[in-house]
Amino acid sequence: MSDLNPQEVLTSEVNAILEEPAIIEIEIVSPGLWDKILFKFGAPTKRKFELKPIVLGNLVRISKRLLTVDMDIFEQGGNILVANYTAIQNHSTALAEIVAIGMTNQREEPSPRLVRFILNNFTAVELLNVVTKVVKMMEIGAFMNTIISAKGMSLLNPGETIASGVPSEG
Repeated sequence: MSDLNPQEVLTSEVNAILEEPAIIEIEIVSPGLWDKILFKFGAPTKRKFELKPIVLGNLVRISKRLLTVDMDIFEQGGNILVANYTAIQNHSTALAEIVAIGMTNQREEPSPRLVRFILNNFTAVELLNVVTKVVKMMEIGAFMNTIISAKGMSLLNPGETIASGVPSEG
């Protein structure tokens, strides 16, 4: 997967709004024994995945994993390379799990095999692009609007309640 050009970004935004799945194509760079055998018989050397809008249960799962990523590591004033290596060591699996949850988007946890595939075949750029797409598919703004609507808060005046759901006196 290459860097996105402006046209691809606009297309992906429109597809997200229309709830069209995003297609991800990943080259198998670390094939297992069976993959190598199948490649000799003409099997594809790339795998395609569809990302669809994330269901609520997976929104919760992904959010839990995102909360485990420690961003303070970069603000400790030390060596940026050491911080980067530490972040890679500590959070690569969580990011691979986030991608796997987004790609499967099912009630069950993604298979450890899929997480290993992501760890062994995604480049750092591909991981960034796919995590970005998964976060877009989470549609966090819609979830926040749901909370605001249910709570009856005013967007213009956060301290004001519009309709709290409590019967009025009178």
